[in-house]
Amino acid sequence: MSRSVRKLLDSGLTVLLFEQNAKLTCSVSDRIYIVAAGQVRHRDRADRILSNPELIEHLV
Repeated sequence: MSRSVRKLLDSGLTVLLFEQNAKLTCSVSDRIYIVAAGQVRHRDRADRILSNPELIEHLV
């Protein structure tokens, strides 16, 4: 799936991806929005989310 999403992004399209796999999502995303109970709980750049061990632990 990540190859397909990356291909779309490389063609200039904007992609809105809803996915529970945080590592997959971060690997193909510039910005991440974490939604819980219908509300955005956290938003940041993918690299910042991946470098935040406390947030990653909370997500797992």
